Amino acid sequence: MRKKRPLDDLQLIIKIKNGDQSARDVASLIGEDVPSDAVIISDPLSTEEIHSLIAACDCLVSLHRSEGFGRGGAEAMYLRRLCLATAWSGNLDYMTPENSLLVNYALVPVGPGEYPHWEDQFWAEPDLDHACSLALKAIDDPTFAETIASRGRRDVIRTTSHRAVGLRMLDALARI
Repeated sequence: MRKKRPLDDLQLIIKIKNGDQSARDVASLIGEDVPSDAVIISDPLSTEEIHSLIAACDCLVSLHRSEGFGRGGAEAMYLRRLCLATAWSGNLDYMTPENSLLVNYALVPVGPGEYPHWEDQFWAEPDLDHACSLALKAIDDPTFAETIASRGRRDVIRTTSHRAVGLRMLDALARI
């Protein structure tokens, strides 16, 4: 068991995105399982509100089972925020062990009714102990965290910014 220590200067904010009513249902279910001073946001936010929330945080955490592009992580990295995410799925198009905190996982079968077309599908189950160890390393070593966040910003600008994508599109069009 990991030794507990005070982390009084941390604020946990959980943003739930799963449709308005469904998000509120999830928020009510997890409310009793999170620290009493945690903030749970289940209402939809505007783009400006999302950007403000990300800009106000030190680390965006996305312990997902499967992800498309992972816009939240990319936006956090663009804003030079640390990103801790499952090392599985679309976010690996721009996340590396050098520019983000990638969490180990186990592939598990998707159960009946858990997702559309679930038959014969797998998704990632993030290793929560590994996620905690990465988060604690970032908390304990601010220089490490800043180095990772800086690399994240550099890499996201280089690979997924409007300019980077536009140049790849121009190159593809020139080859046609």
